[in-house]
Formats: sequence, structure tokens, C-alpha cells
Amino acid sequence: AKVELLPLLKPLEQHSKFERMLKSAEDTKKESEDAVLNNLLSFDVRESHCYDPNEECNLRNVINAVGGNRFNASIRKLAEEVITVRSRRDKKERATAFTKTRGAQQLLEAGAQAGAQA
Repeated sequence: AKVELLPLLKPLEQHSKFERMLKSAEDTKKESEDAVLNNLLSFDVRESHCYDPNEECNLRNVINAVGGNRFNASIRKLAEEVITVRSRRDKKERATAFTKTRGAQQLLEAGAQAGAQA
């Protein structure tokens, strides 16, 4: 019975390794995104520039019509909203991942017990 269970359990182990590699890549991407969002929390249009000076002049005219402080507040609020939404999503994903991990762990434990009994 032990020999028959091993082929069934091996894909679970491979899947788990693959998930860990993906999680590592996602964590690196998330850290970069978090850094951008954190910078946007203290956004100041006076410190921002465009590659094209003509485009920058056009944008500044529009921003000045609305008001620099109001524009800054809008950018900061948007960053806060994105952080809040991501935080909620991450909590849901962690709960789902925990449930899936727990289920896989229970399958592995059941397989190990069945193998020990054989």
C-alpha cells in the first residue's frame, strides 16, 4: 500500500514547492508595489516632474487650476484606498491559503498513516 500512495502524494509535494516559489516572486513584486504606494502617501506635486518639459508645463497648468494641495490630497487618498483594498484582499487570500495548506497537510498525514499501517 505504501508504494501505491507515493505516486499520489508526490504531485502534492511538487505543487507545494511550486506554490512556495510563486509566493516568493509575488512577495518581491508586492514589496515593490508597497514602496510605490508608501511614496504616494506623501506625494507632493512640487517634487514631481515629467520627462517631457512641455507635457510637464501642460500638467502643471491643469493641476494649478485645481490647486496643488487638492491634487496632492487626491493622490494620497487614492494611495490609502488602494492600500486598504489590498489589505482586505490579502487577508482573504491568507485565509484561503491556510485552508488549502491545512487540507493538503491532512492528506499527507493520512497518506503517511496509511503507509505506516501497511
